[in-house]
Amino acid sequence: MKKCSIATLVLATLLLAPGCGGSRPLGHFLVNPDSPPYAQKILTPLYIVLQKGVADELTIGATSDQKLRVTNFRMSVKDALSATFSKNFQTIYFVDSVPERELTLILTSIHPSWEQNDPGLNPRARLNAHFSVQTVLRLDNAPIQAADLQVTSRLHTDAHGLPEVFKDGLRVSCERLNESIFTPEIVTRIQ
Repeated sequence: MKKCSIATLVLATLLLAPGCGGSRPLGHFLVNPDSPPYAQKILTPLYIVLQKGVADELTIGATSDQKLRVTNFRMSVKDALSATFSKNFQTIYFVDSVPERELTLILTSIHPSWEQNDPGLNPRARLNAHFSVQTVLRLDNAPIQAADLQVTSRLHTDAHGLPEVFKDGLRVSCERLNESIFTPEIVTRIQ
């Protein structure tokens, strides 16, 4: 009986150790992107559509020490976008399909990966989160702005700080998305 319980304890310890197959996934999380407020909020409602290219569950990393499982990613993206745009839009709606006659931001895909900060370093050290983001802004069913962004987190880490670097990557992606899509010309057009 003692051998069985010791073996079970050893197995459980190995599975729950960092870097092993049993590591806990990163669930829903919140970030606070820095988006400077406009002089006055835009009264035109902003509709946001997350298409199928924005996965709800994903695994990033090829090696076991760089692997991060993420769950509820779509909800984390929605909350990050809401935090980004709520400073400048009076009303934001998240919808499943593209409305015909509205101001609509469509996120076609977000693909995160790890990027080595300095290729000359040990591959287990100094990783950044890299996000590839494709989006289009439509007004009255016509595209008025598009962005295909390649964004790198400001934070970097070794394999032990992956969740915080991943969160930073989403935060920076929302900031860059805001800058790229809502240029001064576009803001003037939609006000």
